[in-house]
Amino acid sequence: MKAIILSRVSTFGQDLTQQTEEVIKECHKDGYKDKDIITIAQKESGVKLTEEQRLSLNELKSTIIQNPGKIGCVYAYELSRIGRRAEVNYSIRNFLQEHRVQLIVLKPYIKLFDDNFNIIETANMTFAIFNALAENEGYLRKERTMRGVRKAQSEGKSGTGKVPFGYIIEPKTRKILVDPEKAEIVRKLFDMYVNQGYSTVMLARYFHETGEIPSRVTVDSMCRRIGKMLSNPAYKGGFPKSSRCNGDYIVYVRNIYPQILPEELYEKAQEKKIANSKGPKRAMKYVYFCKGILFDEVTKHRFAPRVIGGSYFFSYDDFKTKRIMSIPINLLDSIIWHVTKEYRLIYMPISTKELLSKAKANKKTMLKKSETAKKRIDDYNAQVLKINERIVSGRMKEVIGDAMLDSIEIAIDQLKTEFLEAVLQARHYDEIITKYSTKITPIKLDNVNDDSEKMQIIHECIKRIEAYKEPDSPAGTTNITIYFENGLFLPYQINSYSRTCIDRDTLEKINFEYMNRIDYYKYRRMSKEDQG
Repeated sequence: MKAIILSRVSTFGQDLTQQTEEVIKECHKDGYKDKDIITIAQKESGVKLTEEQRLSLNELKSTIIQNPGKIGCVYAYELSRIGRRAEVNYSIRNFLQEHRVQLIVLKPYIKLFDDNFNIIETANMTFAIFNALAENEGYLRKERTMRGVRKAQSEGKSGTGKVPFGYIIEPKTRKILVDPEKAEIVRKLFDMYVNQGYSTVMLARYFHETGEIPSRVTVDSMCRRIGKMLSNPAYKGGFPKSSRCNGDYIVYVRNIYPQILPEELYEKAQEKKIANSKGPKRAMKYVYFCKGILFDEVTKHRFAPRVIGGSYFFSYDDFKTKRIMSIPINLLDSIIWHVTKEYRLIYMPISTKELLSKAKANKKTMLKKSETAKKRIDDYNAQVLKINERIVSGRMKEVIGDAMLDSIEIAIDQLKTEFLEAVLQARHYDEIITKYSTKITPIKLDNVNDDSEKMQIIHECIKRIEAYKEPDSPAGTTNITIYFENGLFLPYQINSYSRTCIDRDTLEKINFEYMNRIDYYKYRRMSKEDQG
């Protein structure tokens, strides 16, 4: 028979050796030799991670399942080494009982099962008491850490692993100080936004080119960072606005950051941001039928619509392969709408009743998707708080913590986008339900004039579109393959100069109605003031 030693510490700075050595001595007393002892040791949180996320517990279960009848006992130094969550410990207890494996805990000594693998009554009471103590200790540690964070912040010290751009942390005292060079860049940023008429996109491009503000390579990431900086009250001497600072922080701590900006300048920036958010959105002026379903055939990267130039644009460069493609929006949207009508006529004749049923189902899906995104955002925010606690308490290095926080911040931004898109889609389905709830006649697609409705019908029929440009093909010629939801796919070749489309299999010309939906030349003639 063999024995398993289960050891665990919460952070990389802690050592597993001592508790493992103590347990090995107990194994020797019970007659197990070194060759019969399997050690499972991991550095992982017993509070933060669920049972499924715990590598040590997964390894423990896997070892027992793969060696039926060969594992006699599992040893742990303390009950908290198995886990600090009651449901995890009870789940492991039941698993061991089911597989007839003894559990022995050293501090305090607990031998859980008798010879028939029934739970010993006194052992079960001890197990329950120390299980509750282990769980409570986790909560007490968290509270002590938070008190330390709040105390440090109230004294003007850093309570987290990172400060906003424009500040530095004094290494010895942990005091938050103004960085003169970076503070000047912050003042410049606000001045350009408030007094010189720069938009956030223009600011992102400017600071991305100058390199004065570090960014994650792309202009998009710089744009997100500029937006957060412009709304961060830390610069006027307040508490920083950040996804990693939430919950109890705001309740207990105020005005811990030295002032960089005059309050008047900061408030003007907020007024401009609010005014811009309520103004007309240029991006919402047009509906792009192929948005989100048009991909490059080689790299599988998605095309993005560009109103200036009026094309679906794709660019890829990984220092080995460089690919650039563009397809006119008006041409491709016209072809796709024509193909969709033909497809619907043959494969998907639909009545208003069926449309309503689909719309209701899709609305329910979108609402569920938005709820899931919101829940995941909340989970990420909870992770952020725990990472900050570990950084403050010294259980995690700042470099590692900051890297984790940055990746979580990107994930949160993406989830916020998914949440907004799901809410907007749910509203769209709601409009369809309202519009057609009183009708019972079949819908003729030739009578559909609303672009948003056309886009919805297209996305119901077409799964994806892949585009590919042959190396020696004539100028303006692009091959596209349309993949439908029922598994059908059709290959076409389009020419943006002649505005033609042919079937690549039959070489027949497709007769479609060209829709001049997007007047991008007019847009280019608009003044900056008209563009917003």
